Amino acid sequence: VHAVRLATIEQALAEKGYQGTESELLAGAKKCSKGPVDGLRMHVCVYESAEQASRARQELADAEATHTSVAVTREFALVWVVDHADADPEGRKIQGLLEAFAAIE
Repeated sequence: VHAVRLATIEQALAEKGYQGTESELLAGAKKCSKGPVDGLRMHVCVYESAEQASRARQELADAEATHTSVAVTREFALVWVVDHADADPEGRKIQGLLEAFAAIE
């Protein structure tokens, strides 16, 4: 059983405007969703292990070198936020999303 479930993460991030829909599996994930939040693209994925989530974080960070991108993990879960449109030049929206992810119990 995954300590942090996809639905739990989605619910917590909904307060910040996230409305994810099921998406392609990123970097070997078991389940993913994605959706826009205030001009940002956000992906939320759950992996078989914390190690897999950590490897996926590095893989995604390496893949997105042309835009502002932040990938963070917590236990089996990963949140990846990409700013393709330069919608958050100071990083405040991204910071708020990451804080909401970190606060999930």
